[in-house]
Amino acid sequence: DMHDTTIRGVVSSTNVQDPPFVLEDASVLALVAPTGAVLWNRLDARIADGRISSFGVLQRSGEVLARVSAAAIAVHELPPIEAGEGGERRSLGKYVRGRASGSVVLHREASPGATVEAHGDVVLDEAAFPVIDRARPALSRYGLRPPNEDATGPAVATVRVDPTGLHISAIAVDLHGANLRGHVDLLSGRALDGHVEIVL
Repeated sequence: DMHDTTIRGVVSSTNVQDPPFVLEDASVLALVAPTGAVLWNRLDARIADGRISSFGVLQRSGEVLARVSAAAIAVHELPPIEAGEGGERRSLGKYVRGRASGSVVLHREASPGATVEAHGDVVLDEAAFPVIDRARPALSRYGLRPPNEDATGPAVATVRVDPTGLHISAIAVDLHGANLRGHVDLLSGRALDGHVEIVL
């Protein structure tokens, strides 16, 4: 009786493309329960010179609940984003560099057309913020120079994903001679918006 059968297996692939992202050396331990639910554990893959891992469950109804963790992902190597007028595409490396680690819990309702929502925290090691150089014209009017773009320690932030896009809030960065606080939104359509305040 297939209704009483549990199916287990390991799925792996050297290259998984989910534009604009590419996962390499991906593998996952999956289990299909008699109820029709699909559970996964030990999902592991390389992305942007770092790794992601995950475990969770996909219910037969379509509801998803999972935890996704990242380790040492080079954010400056992620795919370009849309920024500015005319849909210009820019590398994240023009704004921020470093290696991101953290964990988020994500959930998708079973209802048709439901989108994924997630929340969690992230730490950025080896953090640097080339975007600070954009403050040079404003600071030069007061005889000041922008602070060094390199952080004195890990940068921290809270991450949230909802139907409108990706939101990075409570950004806290300490630089040599300055503090940086702000938020950044990567909205639907991959348009970048946000506000960053630098206190010298």
